[in-house]
Amino acid sequence: HHVVLTWEGRPDLVENGTGGYLSRLSRRLQWINVSTDGVNSGQPFQSYEFGYIPSPNSSQSLLDSIRRSGVDLDTGVPVNLPPVSLTYRGESPAPTPFKFFDGDAYSWKGLAVSDWAGICDREQLWCQNTATGETRRRTIDMDGDGLVDYVDTKDWNSQTKQWQVYRNNGQGFKTPILWSAPAEFIQTINKNTGVTNQDTFDLNGDGKPDYVVCDGSLPSWQVYWNRGNGFDSTPTPWTSTQSRCRSYNPTNQNTYLDTLDINGDGKPDHVYTQGWSDTNQKWKVYLNQYPAQNGFDSDGIDFLVERQDGGSEDLSIIRIGAGASLNTFDINSDGLPDLVRAPGAGIGKWWIYLNEGTRIRYRATWSPPLNAIRFQDPNGSYTWDTLDINGDGLVDLVDGTNWSEDNTYWEVYLGTGNMDQGFLFTAQKWKALLPFTPFVRQTSGRGYDVFDIDGDGLVDFVDGIREPQGGVHWDVRFNQGADRPQWVLWSERSPAPMRPDLLVGMENGLGGGTALTYGTSTLVDSSGGGIPALPFPVWLVGTLSQDNGLGLFGLTRFSYQGGLFEASDPLGLEFRGFRWMSEEDPLGNITTTEFHQDFLWKGKPKSQRVYNAAGSPPKDVIKDVIWEWAGRCFNNDPLLSGFTSAVCASYGLTGRGHIHLGKRTELLYKDAIQYDWSLSAQDGFDGYGNLIASHTEGATAGIKVAPVYTTITYASLAESGAPLNTYIVARPETITVSETIPVSDGRILEKKKLGYDVRGNQTRVILDPDTGGIQATTVLQYHPSFGYLTQETNARGYPTTYTYDTTYQTYPVTIVNALNQTMTQAFDARWGKLTSSKDPNQAEWQWSYDAFGRLRKEALPEETLNNPQKTLEYFTYTPGTSPVPNRVGAKLKEPNAASGYREQWSFFDGFGRLLQQKHQAYVNGTKTDIAGQTLRYNARGEVEKSLAPFVAAGLDTYSPNHPTEAGTTFTYDALGRLLRQTNPDNTSRSTSYPGFLTTLI
Repeated sequence: HHVVLTWEGRPDLVENGTGGYLSRLSRRLQWINVSTDGVNSGQPFQSYEFGYIPSPNSSQSLLDSIRRSGVDLDTGVPVNLPPVSLTYRGESPAPTPFKFFDGDAYSWKGLAVSDWAGICDREQLWCQNTATGETRRRTIDMDGDGLVDYVDTKDWNSQTKQWQVYRNNGQGFKTPILWSAPAEFIQTINKNTGVTNQDTFDLNGDGKPDYVVCDGSLPSWQVYWNRGNGFDSTPTPWTSTQSRCRSYNPTNQNTYLDTLDINGDGKPDHVYTQGWSDTNQKWKVYLNQYPAQNGFDSDGIDFLVERQDGGSEDLSIIRIGAGASLNTFDINSDGLPDLVRAPGAGIGKWWIYLNEGTRIRYRATWSPPLNAIRFQDPNGSYTWDTLDINGDGLVDLVDGTNWSEDNTYWEVYLGTGNMDQGFLFTAQKWKALLPFTPFVRQTSGRGYDVFDIDGDGLVDFVDGIREPQGGVHWDVRFNQGADRPQWVLWSERSPAPMRPDLLVGMENGLGGGTALTYGTSTLVDSSGGGIPALPFPVWLVGTLSQDNGLGLFGLTRFSYQGGLFEASDPLGLEFRGFRWMSEEDPLGNITTTEFHQDFLWKGKPKSQRVYNAAGSPPKDVIKDVIWEWAGRCFNNDPLLSGFTSAVCASYGLTGRGHIHLGKRTELLYKDAIQYDWSLSAQDGFDGYGNLIASHTEGATAGIKVAPVYTTITYASLAESGAPLNTYIVARPETITVSETIPVSDGRILEKKKLGYDVRGNQTRVILDPDTGGIQATTVLQYHPSFGYLTQETNARGYPTTYTYDTTYQTYPVTIVNALNQTMTQAFDARWGKLTSSKDPNQAEWQWSYDAFGRLRKEALPEETLNNPQKTLEYFTYTPGTSPVPNRVGAKLKEPNAASGYREQWSFFDGFGRLLQQKHQAYVNGTKTDIAGQTLRYNARGEVEKSLAPFVAAGLDTYSPNHPTEAGTTFTYDALGRLLRQTNPDNTSRSTSYPGFLTTLI
């Protein structure tokens, strides 16, 4: 048997440097071909073809379809099934230019700021004293909830030491809170020396900006940690060999010292570049050591920054000025800052140096439409800039140069992710009506900017507006993402705008469709103790809807709470998921699951509660599940050396081992009152992680069920006859089931002893029922080379012998049973399915299959496949205004019929569920088409009604409409258990589930 994967070149090479070297994803799967020796001349009998489309937002490949094909062995003709198709957000670009809608924008209100004479106008989005370099007001996410807040330091004084922080709620600003702060200014830059003396930025990677004093007055920095509602009142020393946070040359604006995350671990490092030279092409990088220690690595590492062969460019600079001609930022969306150099006018080239995690080196030269990375005029406004405007994670080039009142468009060159190209060569026109201007960003005057204000992961256009009576508000136009790539008014926003290329739909080729919608984590509560714990937006599935192709829809809704980004773990930053997730099924039943978020148990379920939709609010609880986890600590594992013995002890664990489920308790309720419970526990493991002890117990209606204990020992050596000291691992040797522990104190319910050969194959099973020494032994023998079972001898000493085919050594073609009777079999090697079976009397049944392994013919004894008892034919779903479901037509041999056979048809929906079966019958002496079974389903996919048989003309036509709707109905609880069956005569049967019992009434 052979499975061959065929790959094709990707037009969109995906490059990533996070592994410490540059990796390129250069191939994509094109075909999977399956073949079997001796079948179809060794050529593939089954193939899967993968189709791709380029994203309209970039050149990235998107899986578009999967088509399955086979070969009809009777005719040699290829046969195809309808493909599985996938659709993505933004797959069909808008036919008209993307538009910033004119009219009234949404007013982002709540600011109570005033003019700051000679320093700040109240409408400015941020404010810096250009003479002193002191930042007084600024937009920054202060509490780490993924939403940009507004900080005003105007009322700070040495007695109160408080800023005012206007927290963003996704629709405006809340009433400001007082935020303890050690100094008046958000940032201070000495314009004469280019040195940053104090700044507000995230130093420990928890997503909340800290206040850092680095003015050189002390041997270490002083850090005031952000606690989500204020800074610490007492600073923490932070070790650094460089006394300043950042430094640039005021003359040429070159930055030589900066804090940036150079290795992609989520924490800023200290980067010093002035030692770079032609003969020493290295930067000095002091890696952030938090949380192992508060500070940077004192020795630093040499970080190679290599220019292209034969080049003469100076790479001793992190950025020049505002970053127009040389800048350090992530150009390929791998989370690592790269170095981009654009010499400027007349050259028209960008040189790209990719960060590989341990070095930066030349990768490619681009010829983009603009000759600078960004362009800033003397007033601080940007005519063009590089930013991710459509939310796909790739940097785009946004150009407002050609904007005018007669040509109200910006031009957007979307990033492709292709490191040989950079941007799409053709710009998309973005309609930008007044009050838009040629400037993409403005840092003075009216003060408008492009950033994500509503926390959906898409940048918006924000314009500060000065109100005549002294107030201020921000006008916001919202980015709608890839499928509707425009900035719109609040009233025109999509319910869930999202980033491009997210999977939004799938059709399985049989009529079954699945659709997904998404939202961002900023819409859910992720605060712990009132402090936000998730500082960035995460795209979450909001709804999943399914359509069976015939008008039956089922909608499942999901909600989330308690997202956690863990920044203090010694093993590194980690998104720990959401603590709670709720799922509402299509019938309104709700399942809420709580998950662990600590280091040991992260991602594992903690508890689950199921609510029945039938109950009035609050809905009735019908089931609880509680998981308890256990295990040994990893403190001795060198790969997890940061997980110290002290951390182990905090979990009550010692030693070295694994994580496993300790207990699972299930509680069932009736009328919201607990009725019964059951518990299964794994009580012990050996040093290899094998389960050695477990038990179950429970109670029903207050009556406790006796516990049952299972103990297991494991084999260490193979059975006699094996080479000396042949070692066997993870093979049970004895399994004992008893009523008590220890076993000697109670009755043994079951005992089993097992033996193995040198390959770990089971060779012996001894049943010891604890009834006076009587044992039942089963002996197993295997082929010495191929390892398949050749003989099984039962407890009375009678063997059953198996002989396998000589071609594949896989299929048992002869079986001689304990009575010495012989049965022979043949198989279709493609599918491993029987094609022939002869009993000891030589009566033979035969089967054949189509190109996809589906039954095509069945012949009974004394029949042949040329004249079989049954012949099947398959027809797939046909879409349209009157869709035709999947059909299977069966011709059954009938000597008394004129055609020699009678027909039977079955109809299936898009998810393979039986809809109807039709057959021919004689009614009152007349040949009639009968719908013998017709099923209807509820939105959850359970059988809701089985209609009584009725006359329905057209055997090969689906007849969903019943003349009287008579039939049997079924109702279920939230767990999918049948509660009531009501027959056509209104008699019924009810089922209750009291714990371990099932009662029928």
